[in-house]
Formats: sequence, C-alpha cells, structure tokens
Amino acid sequence: QLEQGNQNALVLLCGEKGSGKTHFCDEITRIYTSCSKEIAVLRPEMPVDMLRNTVGSAIDVLLSLLASAKEISVTKKCILILENIDILLGGVSTELESLSDGGKVEQLSTLSISLQSTFASVLRSLREARGEDNGILLFCTSAEKIPGF
Repeated sequence: QLEQGNQNALVLLCGEKGSGKTHFCDEITRIYTSCSKEIAVLRPEMPVDMLRNTVGSAIDVLLSLLASAKEISVTKKCILILENIDILLGGVSTELESLSDGGKVEQLSTLSISLQSTFASVLRSLREARGEDNGILLFCTSAEKIPGF
C-alpha cells in the first residue's frame, strides 16, 4: 500500500512469542534498506529506553520517532517499525496494588496511561495526515490485539 500512493498506513502484526514477528520485521528492513532508494526504514532498537524514570521522557521518545518519520517522509516514503508495542503501551508498566485483605488489583501506571493516550494521538495524526507527505507506514508488532489500532 505504501508503494502505491502517498497515504499513511497502519499495520499491527499480532502473534505469540516465537511466531515470526521479529523475523518478518527483519525481512522488511532487509528488503527495503537494500533494494529501495525511495523508501526509508526507521526501526529503533528495542527496548527504546521508553521506560525511564519519568513519564515525559517516554512520551518524548515516542513523539521523536514520529517526528523523525515525518521529516523523512518529506523526501521519500518511510516505514516506522515498532516491535512489541503491547509491552511499550502497558505490558510491563502495569502495577499490582496490594489490598488490605491480601488480594491484588492490577492498575495501569501513570506512564502506561500517558503512553497509551499519546499513542492514540499519534495514530489519529497519521490517519488524518493523508496526502500531506510521501507516506508513512507505521508497522507494529504485538503479542495481543490492541484496542483502537
């Protein structure tokens, strides 16, 4: 789809651990970095130090990745690959809170809530920016389906 026009596209590849998601990303990276001068691949090493001590720094990293993709897309199409987006958006930042009766309650941390909100804004901006640049393909992997993706 990215090769055919200048529309932004969003792809979520879901599968269990070991199902080949990373291999698929490796192949996309290999093919487009070696064969195409018209499409750039932006694939940060994971984990992208997103889970720092402050909420703002993680959001800054996410927004910086999008800004880099948008900058690249001024001159050529761009594929932004984010692996394990489910972990990035809350899988490792959920906390268990102890209750007085000894039970546990799972709660999303402030970091997770902020990252999910920012990611939702990023998705909206990509969906609404059709035709404004050469096109960005946001390609994410996840062990589970992400609501709203």
